[in-house]
Amino acid sequence: MELCDIYLQKLFLIDPTINDFFCKTEWGHKRHIQPNVYSEPYYEKLYKLVQAFLKRVKKKKEKTLYDTLLLKDLLYSIHMEKDYEIYMYMPIDLHNNILITYVTYSSGNGSYAFSDKDSYSDFSKRLKSLPDITDTIIEKLNNGIDNNVLLYSGVVKAMSQQIKDILYNKSYKHTKRTKYSKQLNKDIDLYLVTCLNTLLLYLLNDYKSQDSFGLQSYKGGKKAYREIIKHAISSSSKPEEIQRYGYSELRRISQKMKGLQTKIKDVHYDTEKDVIDDLNKIQTMLKKQVAPLFKQPLTTYKIKPVPPENKHMYAYYSLTTKTFYINTHNLENIKKHELLVLSLHEGNPGHHFQTQLHQKSNVPEYTKLGNTLFIEGWAFYCENLFPYQDSMEYYHKLRYDLNRTLRLLIDTGIHYFGWSYTKCFQLLQKHMKTSDKETNRMLLRYICLPGQALTYKLGGNKILQLREDFKQKGYSTKEFHTFLMEKGPISLDELTGYLTETYLS
Repeated sequence: MELCDIYLQKLFLIDPTINDFFCKTEWGHKRHIQPNVYSEPYYEKLYKLVQAFLKRVKKKKEKTLYDTLLLKDLLYSIHMEKDYEIYMYMPIDLHNNILITYVTYSSGNGSYAFSDKDSYSDFSKRLKSLPDITDTIIEKLNNGIDNNVLLYSGVVKAMSQQIKDILYNKSYKHTKRTKYSKQLNKDIDLYLVTCLNTLLLYLLNDYKSQDSFGLQSYKGGKKAYREIIKHAISSSSKPEEIQRYGYSELRRISQKMKGLQTKIKDVHYDTEKDVIDDLNKIQTMLKKQVAPLFKQPLTTYKIKPVPPENKHMYAYYSLTTKTFYINTHNLENIKKHELLVLSLHEGNPGHHFQTQLHQKSNVPEYTKLGNTLFIEGWAFYCENLFPYQDSMEYYHKLRYDLNRTLRLLIDTGIHYFGWSYTKCFQLLQKHMKTSDKETNRMLLRYICLPGQALTYKLGGNKILQLREDFKQKGYSTKEFHTFLMEKGPISLDELTGYLTETYLS
């Protein structure tokens, strides 16, 4: 067994909820436990575990590829714990909030599997942990007020509205009809709904936010951002270089789109059903169209509307439910001819194909937790695997590329260069022509997730360049895809080194 999987087993003992992802039968006996992941005792256990395995992996004279990956992750974890206090004062935001996660779980749209009496009972036991967790969240936020480390006011406003909408629409209700549902909904009301109300009242009446945003607005934030992109992208990544590349790509793609703009007439949808129907038709077509590029078969996924509590997200794929979610709450934001490139990204051969393939593979379990640069880079790369014939579909493919290019500028602008909200807002609207509401949604995402927005374009570029290296050596695209997938969704730096040494040297 790889050392990283031994580490995973120990990690499970600290946080048994990771089995919601793995669904291992032998780990089911701890399904009822929800640790307080914001508490100091939790961090102390995690820190001790990381230190212990850091010593173990450093002592190994001959390290495997996966040892190298584990070492890299452990060193970053130590850095985050010792040198990165910012998030100790901002434990939640619009995109990271355990109470919202439990809304999704409770409704049946999350990764928790409700199957029998015990599964319902175990979930109710988890719910009983939420009041203590909520108290800790508020305690951390109060510590942030004392230390002048505050959430951006726009994020707090959006979080408050998110909770208001959940409470008004009762989107936390468990809708699956079983003989255990009635009791579960009572427990949801008693624990989850009470905690949502507590947090909402705190945000509205007691919390102090700030008008500045981005990591650069906090002490040590610029240094923290540099470390984040080194870990997320590569050890040589620098915000200055990323932004220069972003501007050059913006000019190139804008020029390509210019000649197509006169031919574009956006078609919007009248009903949610029409959106889902078209996405299913595209899924059927893509399974045949891109299948020759892969050794493994392309399987079917479900397509559903985004749950109400996640309506701040445009589209996403859930590995555990094998579902592609599309936001149909605002049909005017969905353009008919963008659904092809979106399906390539979220479905086949993007997230659905990659995640399901690796879940069933023999790579170490630890790697199945995923590497964002690989996962999002792969999905962006897949947007280029279709032979676009329709000019409007090709235009939207370019538009998606433009969007990922703008993220390079805006992510570095927000978190490193100190761009104003107005500058970011105007740049997005100038090139993407999005509504005020949609533009605001995108910017809040980038504010909450520093570095994540960079992984699409930069990861996709790494994969594309590696493919060209393989093709120059006489390998086919199909062979390249097979080699790329064989080691799991891991750091592209380490994976590139391994593949180059194994196949290209």
